[in-house]
Amino acid sequence: MMALYQKVSKLTSFAIKSANVGKLFNLVSNDLNTLEMKSFLFISTIISPMTLFFTCVILYYRFGGWIGLVGPGVMMVAIPI
Repeated sequence: MMALYQKVSKLTSFAIKSANVGKLFNLVSNDLNTLEMKSFLFISTIISPMTLFFTCVILYYRFGGWIGLVGPGVMMVAIPI
C-alpha cells in the first residue's frame, strides 16, 4: 500500500486532473495484480523445497531405503525438460 501511495503522490496535479477515475482505478488494479503474482511466486519458492525435502524423508522411511527416492529423483530430472 505504501508503494501505491508513493506512486499516486508522485503524480502532478495536472496529471491527476486530466486522469479520470477509470484510469486511476486501472493503475491501482494493475499494481495490486503484480503484487499478488509476485507474492505468490515468492511464497511458493520458499515452500516448495521444504515440501520436497519432507516428501523424500517420508518416502525414504515408508519404502525402507533409497528405493523410495527413485520417484522424486525421476521427477526432479524430468520436470525441467
